[in-house]
Amino acid sequence: MIRKLLLVLLLLALPGAASALRQITHVSTLPAVKPVAVAVDRSGLVFTAQQEWSVTVSAADGEKLRILGGKPQGKKEKPLLVRPRGVAFIQDRTLVVDSELGRVVIFDREGRHLGDIGREGSGLKEFDEPAAIATWGDLIFVADTGNDRIQVLGPNGVFIRVIGRAGSGDALLRKPVGISVDPRGRVHVIDGEAGAVKVYSIDGEFLSRLAAARGPSAIVTDDEGFYLIEQQTFKVCKYDFSGKQLFCFGARGNDSSQFLALDGLAVDGSGQVFVSDRSRGAVQVLQPDAVERSLLPDRSITPTSVLWNGEAPLPQPGRMARSKSGKLYSLRAKTRTIVVLGDGKEETSITLPKWHPVALALGPDDGLWVLDAEHAAVLKLDDQGKIVHKFGSSGSGEGYFSDPADLAVSSKGIVYVADRGNSRVQIFSASGTYLSQIANKGERVVFASPAALALDGNDNLLVLDQGRRSVSVFNHDGERLVEMGGSGDGPGRLQRPLALAVSANEIFVFDGKSQTVKTFSPTGNFQREFGSPGQGPGEFGNSAALLLLTDTELLVADTSNNRQQNFRFSYTPSPPTSPKAEAGMRRVALTWAASPESYVSDYHIYRSRSQASGYQQVAASTGTAWVDADVSPEVTYYYRVTASAHSGNESNWSGEVQAMPAKAAASPPEEISAIPQEWSVDLTWRPGGTAFLAGYNIYRDIEGKTVPLGKVEVPTFYEGSLEPETAYTFHISAVSVDGVESARVPVKVTTLVATKPPIEIGIVELHDIFSNTYKIYENEGMGSIRITNNTRDQISKIKVAFAIKEFMDFPTELEISNLGPRESKEVVLKAVFNTHVLNVTEDTAVQTEITASFYKNQDLKTYSRTLSVNIFEKHRMLWEERGRFAAFVTPKDPIVLDFSRGIVTQYSEFSDPILYAGVIFDALGVHGISYLQDPSNPYQLTSGKVDFVDYLQYPRETLQRKSGDCDDLVGLYSSLLESLGIRTKVVEVPGHMFLIFSTEMESGAPPNGLAALFVEHDGSLWVPVEVTQIGAPFMKAWEAGAANYAKWKDQGLTLMDTRANWEQFKPANLAMTEWRAPLVQKVALEARYREELPTLRKIRALNLGRAHIARLRVNPDDTGALLQLGIINARAGELEEAARLFEKVRGLLPDSAAVANNLGNVYLLSERYVDAAKAYAEAVRIEPQDADVWVNLARCRLRLGEKETAASAFRTALELDPATADKFRGLALALGPGY
Repeated sequence: MIRKLLLVLLLLALPGAASALRQITHVSTLPAVKPVAVAVDRSGLVFTAQQEWSVTVSAADGEKLRILGGKPQGKKEKPLLVRPRGVAFIQDRTLVVDSELGRVVIFDREGRHLGDIGREGSGLKEFDEPAAIATWGDLIFVADTGNDRIQVLGPNGVFIRVIGRAGSGDALLRKPVGISVDPRGRVHVIDGEAGAVKVYSIDGEFLSRLAAARGPSAIVTDDEGFYLIEQQTFKVCKYDFSGKQLFCFGARGNDSSQFLALDGLAVDGSGQVFVSDRSRGAVQVLQPDAVERSLLPDRSITPTSVLWNGEAPLPQPGRMARSKSGKLYSLRAKTRTIVVLGDGKEETSITLPKWHPVALALGPDDGLWVLDAEHAAVLKLDDQGKIVHKFGSSGSGEGYFSDPADLAVSSKGIVYVADRGNSRVQIFSASGTYLSQIANKGERVVFASPAALALDGNDNLLVLDQGRRSVSVFNHDGERLVEMGGSGDGPGRLQRPLALAVSANEIFVFDGKSQTVKTFSPTGNFQREFGSPGQGPGEFGNSAALLLLTDTELLVADTSNNRQQNFRFSYTPSPPTSPKAEAGMRRVALTWAASPESYVSDYHIYRSRSQASGYQQVAASTGTAWVDADVSPEVTYYYRVTASAHSGNESNWSGEVQAMPAKAAASPPEEISAIPQEWSVDLTWRPGGTAFLAGYNIYRDIEGKTVPLGKVEVPTFYEGSLEPETAYTFHISAVSVDGVESARVPVKVTTLVATKPPIEIGIVELHDIFSNTYKIYENEGMGSIRITNNTRDQISKIKVAFAIKEFMDFPTELEISNLGPRESKEVVLKAVFNTHVLNVTEDTAVQTEITASFYKNQDLKTYSRTLSVNIFEKHRMLWEERGRFAAFVTPKDPIVLDFSRGIVTQYSEFSDPILYAGVIFDALGVHGISYLQDPSNPYQLTSGKVDFVDYLQYPRETLQRKSGDCDDLVGLYSSLLESLGIRTKVVEVPGHMFLIFSTEMESGAPPNGLAALFVEHDGSLWVPVEVTQIGAPFMKAWEAGAANYAKWKDQGLTLMDTRANWEQFKPANLAMTEWRAPLVQKVALEARYREELPTLRKIRALNLGRAHIARLRVNPDDTGALLQLGIINARAGELEEAARLFEKVRGLLPDSAAVANNLGNVYLLSERYVDAAKAYAEAVRIEPQDADVWVNLARCRLRLGEKETAASAFRTALELDPATADKFRGLALALGPGY
């Protein structure tokens, strides 16, 4: 307990006032191996630099994820890390500074080694025992301890500047050991020799000296200030940005928040502090309470950076020019060659063997100009490299040159030549005419040795003077505007300037002495330098040429290293100026002055409801104005604007402006129209304007007062519940989205005289009634009516009733829940008829009654209408609804069922649709039914008249009357077949009707000679039957039906699906009767149609066996086909043909018990018992263990009267299968007791 109390005191007891007390919470302790530095990335991963060889990457809970580097496994293996001393992050890469190797080692997110930056030494991008590293934006900061400086590098290692070596006193660094950059971009450095924190701007300017501490070794900043390690006191102290100490924590010890060797320091995004302790082998995680921020703006600015963008090898590269089409011209002075490059590859070259080119330029027409030093001349070349124009020669007069060094061509074709030997720049027209010069006059020295020229976007001339070691800018009149550089060693001084380039934003000079590129503003202020001596990326030899590809991309011809290097600049624009905010109705119009830089891509607009804080981006604009329409009225809004560069860097804020938008007002409506009805008025108008419009208020004068009626969003209004023939005054106003109402516009109107009943019953359609399908009216109805409300009020719960006296036990009713004013609704009239409708024997006209009733003020209001309709007796139908014919197909009629079943039960030996259809058809002939055309309304006439009411017989009536038209016969025959489960469809052709029925055999080519008899439909074979052939053999009707089907197949033939139509038109329920058709006897059938049944059996057998017949055509001895064909014929009753086939198979398979058994079965069915006995005996000889064959032999012997022999065979079967007696109980009983 004492230990914990002591810990709290150590954490909270601080020097100074009580207000400095701060609660610190120990979060966790992460294990580590001699950690000397610690860092935390954005995702929360913890990186600990071990004292030697590696960096460990761990999760927040301490789980080890990967190792960066590692101890070498052999003498030949070179270590990636030896003494890692700091870790930082830039983009998706991890940077580790190594004090032993003197370099920065780069790893990717997965820990793969990507490369290194720098080397040991004292030059630029060379390090001596670097001790710390930090990043900010796209800049890398390395504490180059042994060289007493901070080196600033681009994101991939391009040297940019040095911090801590300029000035004197506190501005100079001695042994920097720690570094961190705060959110403002201020660089905080621990000066190890001074034991203090020094602060520099991002550009290296010394700002202040802050905290002095006892042994400071590591520093890290956050948005409140900075933490500092004091090794001598074992404390970590927090300071604000002014250097005021806020609190400290820590002490020497092994407990939580105690340390033995403070080394590394980090802070994560949540404010947790990570402290590495090499002696304890741990990283402690602590959470201080938050405090108010101090001295920080509410956004940070990304600094300008330089990115090395790659290189391409190029021998002896010299001065360059780039055409508008992107072709690059590079001069090789030694070989007197100009190389033309496209997409980085050499396309062609121009050689000038008699000349000594030293410079080149492109004119406004992309014409190539070359300066020759040997002949002191200016040459213009065509596309093939031929000289098309030349001027100049050696001398000192006007138009003559001495040691010419460079040339430039303006946008207007003016040619400038750096006449170095004569210390002047001469100016010529495109034709070579001398115009003027810029030269020394008397004691006024303008140039010492002009060596390079460039033109800015305004055609101002820039001259690099090697003698004066400066760059001067001249206007069109030759007046010097500014001079920059000059000799010396300070920042911005030029020691050996060699090359020049200019953009709209900066002037670039290559210095051959420092081997860097130095940049100046257009006004001559030194900005920065980048690059360093060497041969690596971003490093230069001692000579180079420059070419700007864009305002943010520079090409450097690194002559000494025989390559071209590409650099991209990540600029930060200056903030926009002169922002203004003008308030309007629900809008704020913003304007600002553009930032001067050419690389600005757009402007970002930020808005807040609080002054100086809480800003959020709300828009981006490529121009310098924007209108904010997403604002609320009478609310103050604050705005700031930033400029964004193409590279993505964003400027600082503009000044803050504010505005309060006003409430929106709506314009009053115009062109109001009032259209009166009997009980209502329709108002319409044109909006006075749609901006900020929310809706309209409607008023009416009632008893001297203007009373509100309602609100609408559209320019129409309907007012009901008015009195007819009455004057009314309405008023309409517009209302804005902010509730501001316009002036009210009046309109007067008088309603019309009422000429209609309050409730109107209109007939839409009402059909006559067919008694044979009376049930369909229960669901589908027999017509529809329209109920219209002509009153001034909405009517609710209107009950509509429909009745036909005597034929309906009760009226059918439905309810309309709501019927608005002037509204109409259609309702279907459904009728539930009683069975009296079936007793109608003649077509009868009846009266229907339709009533509409409702309650108003508790009084029942009823309105009715009567109409006359016809009830047709049960034999009537309209061919307009052809599916109604299905009601005349009555397979469940007892008379139909008795007739069909009385016939097929006499043919129990087969069950086949074709055979059943044949015997039923022939039975109708024996019964005496004949085709008799209706003399008054034959089908061929009535079927085409869709509005003609036809007369049809029911099947029972056709049976009883023994005659009928084609439709009557189709109905009868279809009913008989459907009663046996045989599916039928009615075939309709112009003026005629017959039917087809399903054989239940799958589709396929029928045998030769039978194809024309069948119809392929719905995946099976169907048989067409011409029912008017009743009385003739079925085969004749079949053939006639097939011929008819073939004739009309493509000429108007349609199929009526009987079963599908039953869904709507159910078969009629007919009255019970005792009458039955006389039974047609099998004897009479076969006497009249002797050849019919054998023919049908043969057709069926041929059709079922068509696949096997096809196999036999290929191989007549195919025993499988022969055997299956024999079985089919046997089942079809073609016993002779079956016997012939089985006998042929027996000849081919003499040892087949199955064949012998099948042959015995056929002989048995043919009553050839002796032959059957021989076949069965042969079968049991071949297969004596088959009990069923022994049973067949016993049955045959019994037929021959050989009971004892039969009993012996049956006993053998019992021995083989004891269940035989139960399976063949009839045979066992016939053989006597004991079985």
